[in-house]
Formats: sequence, structure tokens, C-alpha cells
Amino acid sequence: MKVQRVIEREYVTSTAISVELELPEAKLIEAFRRLPPGRQSDLLNKLQRLRKPVLRTSPANRLYELTGVV
Repeated sequence: MKVQRVIEREYVTSTAISVELELPEAKLIEAFRRLPPGRQSDLLNKLQRLRKPVLRTSPANRLYELTGVV
């Protein structure tokens, strides 16, 4: 995703890149403790939302197609 904005009449383009990292739990806890309290709270809220199951529904006319899937 490219974002363009004007800073003092100069155009700046930035690119967002997703990276997946595997970190030991101790390093994650250490990084969490270094966050300001407000950011800690935001992060905890986001993590709690990840734990909640997502309810997926299907119309009744698809029930026959779903036989054996569940």
C-alpha cells in the first residue's frame, strides 16, 4: 500500500510491509513492559478481541451442502 502526502511542498511516498516474526515469550513480555500504560491497555484490548470466537451463519437453503462438513 502506498501513501502519498505533502510535507512542506515535497511529496513523500511510503510503503507498508507486513512482517511475521517469531519471538521468545520473554522478549515479548519485555517489549510489552516498555510500552506506556495507555498503549499496554490498547494492546491488551486488541488481544482480547482476537480470543473471541466469530459466529458464522449460513442461510437455511445451504444446510444440505454443509452436511458432513461440521
